[in-house]
Amino acid sequence: MTRTLKTVRYNDKEKLKQIKTVQQSIPLEDYYDDGIFCVQKNAKNSKKFSATFQIRDISYLKLSEEAQKEIFFSWSSVLNSIDPGATAKLSVIKHKITNATLERFLMNSTNPAYAEIQKDYNRILRIKATQGNGMMQEVYLTISVDKKDYAAARSFFLRTKGTLETLLLKMNSSCQQLNGKERLELLASIYRSNMKDEPSFDLANALSTGSSAKNYFAPESMEFETDHFKLGDVYGRALVLHQYPSYLKDTIVADICDIDKSLIWSMDIIPVPMDEAVREAEQRATSIDVNISKWFQKQYNNKNYAAEPPYDMKQQREQAEEYLTDLTERDQHLMYCVITMVHFADSKEALDEDTESIFASARTKQCRMQTLRFQQLDGLNTALPLGVRRIEDIMTLTTEGVAGFMPFRTAEIQEKDGYCFGQNQISKNLIIVNSRKLPSCNSLVTGMPGSGKSMFTKWLMLNKVLSSSASDASNHEVIIIDPEREFSPIVKALGGEVIYLSAESNTHINPLDVATGYDKGDNPIISKSEFMLSLCEQIMFPQLIGPKHKSLIDRATELVLRDYVRNGCVGEAPTLHDFHDALKAMPEKEAEDIALAVEIYAKGSLSSFAHQTNIDIHNKIICFDIHELSDSLMSVGMLILFDHIHNRMIHSRANGITTSIINDEFYLMLEKEFSSNFFFKAWKRGRKYNCDFTAITQNVEDVLRSPNGRAIINTSELLVLMNQSEMDCENLSELLNISEDLQEYIRKAKVGSGLLKFGEYLIPFENDIPKDTQIYKLLTTKPDEAIYQSKAGSDA
Repeated sequence: MTRTLKTVRYNDKEKLKQIKTVQQSIPLEDYYDDGIFCVQKNAKNSKKFSATFQIRDISYLKLSEEAQKEIFFSWSSVLNSIDPGATAKLSVIKHKITNATLERFLMNSTNPAYAEIQKDYNRILRIKATQGNGMMQEVYLTISVDKKDYAAARSFFLRTKGTLETLLLKMNSSCQQLNGKERLELLASIYRSNMKDEPSFDLANALSTGSSAKNYFAPESMEFETDHFKLGDVYGRALVLHQYPSYLKDTIVADICDIDKSLIWSMDIIPVPMDEAVREAEQRATSIDVNISKWFQKQYNNKNYAAEPPYDMKQQREQAEEYLTDLTERDQHLMYCVITMVHFADSKEALDEDTESIFASARTKQCRMQTLRFQQLDGLNTALPLGVRRIEDIMTLTTEGVAGFMPFRTAEIQEKDGYCFGQNQISKNLIIVNSRKLPSCNSLVTGMPGSGKSMFTKWLMLNKVLSSSASDASNHEVIIIDPEREFSPIVKALGGEVIYLSAESNTHINPLDVATGYDKGDNPIISKSEFMLSLCEQIMFPQLIGPKHKSLIDRATELVLRDYVRNGCVGEAPTLHDFHDALKAMPEKEAEDIALAVEIYAKGSLSSFAHQTNIDIHNKIICFDIHELSDSLMSVGMLILFDHIHNRMIHSRANGITTSIINDEFYLMLEKEFSSNFFFKAWKRGRKYNCDFTAITQNVEDVLRSPNGRAIINTSELLVLMNQSEMDCENLSELLNISEDLQEYIRKAKVGSGLLKFGEYLIPFENDIPKDTQIYKLLTTKPDEAIYQSKAGSDA
């Protein structure tokens, strides 16, 4: 027995005491708000402190073999980083998604205009939540260390947190240290899983009056029998892994935990200092060599000179040599481990059935699980993410052996204040994403025609609108550029305004509008002058604009805007008509040429943009329908529209309003240099304006052909990949390093499903909307199912 194991066993030894209450059976001595618990008071005036870190799961099972190897080695580095003076507990916890958890995802807007749609939305969300097995799997790492006081323990855990964050980042994961309230809630979800509609517990008030933190999560009763226990009305059983094969498959944890019941799979890890581990390995190798020498001596004495050592002795020597090589040459550490498992059921019969299923699953992996007899309380306390160990069924493993019990299965995203992106195709759990936590919150939705792109985007738009209550609805606006007239029904149902841009439209946008809200030091006239240069370039194309033309355009812009800007942009802004008159008044021949080119847009048949803006700027849902924008007016109209959107972004930022901009048929925007450059800059600078962009396009090849399009994809942290053509699938797989297993989710994918790339995560998703709902009729683009509105019908 090594010195480390002797020390740990001595420190973990629990003083014998008579347990009279439920609280006395729970190993928690002191509680601290930052999540550090004192779980045991040891001899020599030391205490055992623990902290729990939630590790973000990753889609390990669906990665390529090469990617899995990288994750394996990265996870080994995390395990090697555990301080030899501390112990660790790796926990995989499966629990039911409670009604309280589901309530966090439901919309609760107080805006009466959204009452019926919100009711329909929440019904859809409840249907989605119950379609899966109703289970959520989470991974936790609890670190325990013996220190004299809380201050020393806190310093240790701060260093540990920094190390974990750095190493987990290399495997596209992360960790979050649970605070005191979160650790108590985690324990309450285990101890009080059967308690429903409980009154809220005022933890701060209870602690201030001298009450124990245990009262927050302690069950009403605990009963322990020979081979099972009860927490209130819930039955449970503690098991231990007693035997494992020499070759471990990395799916062993996922396979053993593959039952639709609440459970805790736990591995206690005791790292051994390297010098001590090498000394132990050398002693073991020497002992085996001595036994073999004695065997040879015995054979020599019997004059059996040609004898070979038995097979088991040869195996022992080979294993000892390999073991020593692992420690000295392959960066392997020695670790003592105890693997326990606790599972729960509503009845004793169901508990027995689940136990047999677990035993059978373990046997298929050449493992043997055993029920802990007369040790159910010790097994429960060992499995819990508290940081104590009460079971002595210790096994010796190297780092690779411990890493072989891979805890990761599939990435689950359920973030606070996020939007529902559908369900995880593997676990069937809801995917709740808060894209504004990403460095770039812009997104791209791509897929073949009929894959469900527009419907999915309208679903996300609905999420954003319903997440705003009546009091803060004015703090978010949605702007849509709609070339195919698909968004009108949902926009009108949400009280938004549809703007039809065409030569005959009665809705106007003044290109000389100037937004309020520019940063100090910025000159709005300079910005507007640059825009007017671009506008005149489009109007005069294919004629090239020379230096004289540019100077005259700049002079005319300054002339018509000077007084308006000096007055704080109050009142009516100048129009293209005024700009044309300013050019006409100039004596230069070049000014006359510009005026003549502008005339058709200022006073002629295409003067739709020569009037004051009459859009309802107070409406926070605006859809620009450009379906009837003629070819002769398209370039000019789109340039004016982009300028109007830019003005709204500036104005909204100054007033604390966030903006979401959705552009359908995005490939059209990349065909023209001015529109391609606008979105390229917007994608780069959108966060500065509290703005996020969503682009919808069919073939990703169209985007990749454009340099700006490729840059847009590379700076989009959120990609929604639906059914792809073979060529697009190959391009995306190469660009995003998608494994062959995950490629199946975008090859011949059913409508509304595909892959979601969220930061570094790739998650298979599906988003079926029940056809018998009002929302489905608002979202679908199928003519025989949609609530279709033509322009004429809408105007009527």
